[in-house]
Amino acid sequence: MKRPFLMIYALLIWGQLAIANDPNVVKPAVQQDPQRLLRTTLDAVLTVLRNKALDPQARDKQISDIVTPAFDFPLMAKLSLGKEHWSKLRPPQQEKFTGLFVKRLKDIYREKLALYTDEKVAIKPAVAKDNKVQIPTELVSKDKAITIVYHLYPLDKVWKIYDVEIEGISIIRTYRSQFDEVLRKGTVEDLLRQLERPQDPNSPKS
Repeated sequence: MKRPFLMIYALLIWGQLAIANDPNVVKPAVQQDPQRLLRTTLDAVLTVLRNKALDPQARDKQISDIVTPAFDFPLMAKLSLGKEHWSKLRPPQQEKFTGLFVKRLKDIYREKLALYTDEKVAIKPAVAKDNKVQIPTELVSKDKAITIVYHLYPLDKVWKIYDVEIEGISIIRTYRSQFDEVLRKGTVEDLLRQLERPQDPNSPKS
C-alpha cells in the first residue's frame, strides 16, 4: 500500500487482540464477541504508543510482547506459501521458512510503528463465517476512511489472527503471490535466501 500508516494500524489492532493472551488479563471465552475484545483492549496498546517517555527500543519490546501471542504464525507462514509449495518442503525447510517469514513481518512492524500519528479507529460489527470471524474496521485520517478487515479463528479457546485485508488486499494472498513467483522460477533455497536479505524498500510492505 502507498500509505505507511495502514500497516501501523494493522499491527496496532493485532496488538490489541494479543492482550487476550496475557496471563495477567482476564480472558473472555472464545464465544464472547471479538468486536468487544477489540474495543476493550485498544487503550492498552495506545497507552504504549503515546508514552513519549519510552525510548524506541523499550517501546518496540513492549508492543512486540503484546503482539506476538495474537498470531497463529505457523498457520500464516503455511498459508502464505500455499499448500502445493508447503507440502514440498522438508521439515527443516518448513521451520526455517516460518522463522524467516515471522521475522519479515516483525521487521516491517518495527519500521512502521514510529510513524503512528494517532489516526482514529472505528470498529464495525463482526461477521461470522463458519467457525471464523471477520471484523471490518475503518482507519480515519484527514477525512479519509480506509477499510481493514481482520480474519480470526478460535484456537485453544482464544481468538487468533491468520490474515488481514487492507482495502481488499490480503496480506497472506499478497505474500503467496510473491513467493509463488520466486518458486516457479527458482528453488526453495532461492526463496529462503531472499527472505534472509533485508526487505526491499521498493516492494509492497502493507
